Amino acid sequence: MLIYLNNLVSAMANKTRNFYHIVMRMLVISFLLNFIWESIHAVLLYEGHNIPAYDYFMMMSYVSVIDALLILVIYLIVSGILKDLFWMKKLNPPVIGIFVFIGIIIAATIEYDAIYLRHKWSYSALMPTVFGLGISPLVQLSITGLLSIIITKELMKI
Repeated sequence: MLIYLNNLVSAMANKTRNFYHIVMRMLVISFLLNFIWESIHAVLLYEGHNIPAYDYFMMMSYVSVIDALLILVIYLIVSGILKDLFWMKKLNPPVIGIFVFIGIIIAATIEYDAIYLRHKWSYSALMPTVFGLGISPLVQLSITGLLSIIITKELMKI
């Protein structure tokens, strides 16, 4: 009985450790991908980014951390739906569809609130829109999130 309990605790510790490594790598990769995405589309597609380089860097860092955390939230929501913390092992079209759908819903909510309710930012004439929301921010979490998951999966060999 003690051997069984010891093996059970050991297996749970390994799963916890593996999940921690997945989350940490996914957060770092998500941050980097979103920093690049935000830096490019903020200058080209939004108005009012004529600020000093240090302030711009800090703003991009901040929003990239938020984006990485949102991607983790989306990952955890999909984990709850599938009842599997390690669903990235069996990435398939239906699971990708769920992830993309949730990402777009979250992005649309953030964009709508920031543009129409709180007037935090506005789009430049270059921003393509659908229903008044920018296409680039609508797809950002889904694209950078999926890329983060795929890169993490490859790095961890799972």
